[in-house]
Amino acid sequence: MSQSARSFWRFLWLTGRRREALRLIGLLARARWQLRHQPIKQVLARLPRDYALNAETTQRAQRLAGQRLARLARLVPWRALCLEQAIALSLWSARQGLPYELVVGVGRDEQNDFAAHAWIEVDTQVVLGGPVTRYRVVSRHPSHKAGAGASAD
Repeated sequence: MSQSARSFWRFLWLTGRRREALRLIGLLARARWQLRHQPIKQVLARLPRDYALNAETTQRAQRLAGQRLARLARLVPWRALCLEQAIALSLWSARQGLPYELVVGVGRDEQNDFAAHAWIEVDTQVVLGGPVTRYRVVSRHPSHKAGAGASAD
C-alpha cells in the first residue's frame, strides 16, 4: 500500500469521523465529475441557494469541515482543484443549513503567470482556500441574498 493510501486510511481511522470524511470525499468526487462534464457556468448556477438556515450549526463547524476537506483533498488519488473543493464545501454547507459565498478571483502567481483561484467566505472570513489577498474577485456566488442572516459562532 502506498504512503498516501496509508495516510488516507490512518486519517479516516484516527479522527473517528469516518462517515463525515467519506461524505466530504463523495462531495469532492461529485464536484470533480460536474466540472468535467458540465460547463462551469452551469455548475455554479446549480449551487444550492436560499435554503433554510440552521441556527444550531455553528460557523466553527463549517471552518473545521473546510480544514478537513483541504486535508482530504491532498489524500485523494486525483488532484482536487480549489474550485472542486469550494463546490464540495458549498454542498456540505447547504446540507448543514449554513450560509456561504463561493468566490472566484484572478491574479498573478510567483512567476507572474495568470492564476485563478476559488475559495469560500462566511461573513467575509475565508474558511477554505486562503490566503487570497493577491487575487482580484471576478465573481461571487452567495447562498443567500444579502441580509438573509447568518448563524452565530
